[in-house]
Amino acid sequence: MYDLVAKAEKRGSAGIAELLPLLDEPACAAWLAHQLVERATIDRSVEDRCFQIVEQLASLGDPEAYGNQLWLNEWRAKKGR
Repeated sequence: MYDLVAKAEKRGSAGIAELLPLLDEPACAAWLAHQLVERATIDRSVEDRCFQIVEQLASLGDPEAYGNQLWLNEWRAKKGR
């Protein structure tokens, strides 16, 4: 996913737009949501959608939920949200 986002970022907004349908795919959404926030230039609506995906994952109560909660706290602080 790192490579996909990096390649898309090099192509600009059109490259990022090509990845956005993957946010609707459960197998991809979690990884992509994190990577878009961390490594891509995205607009606020895409960023909000990514945060919503991670918020859902953080609320699941599984072992990965805690990691997602930590990620949310860190990135919200960085983004001033």
